[in-house]
Amino acid sequence: MTIGTAADEFIDLLREHGIEHIINKGKTKPHTLTPFAQVSGTRILYPPEAVQE
Repeated sequence: MTIGTAADEFIDLLREHGIEHIINKGKTKPHTLTPFAQVSGTRILYPPEAVQE
């Protein structure tokens, strides 16, 4: 298995199961993308003007 293949499988797993932020013991919160984030295939892109704000 190559690093690229492993990364693709990991991203697929994250998409299927989601990402949770651990707030404290026994409490999590689902992760959501910021409104200005752009998903391009397996990449998440942030426009430069959004980062500067």
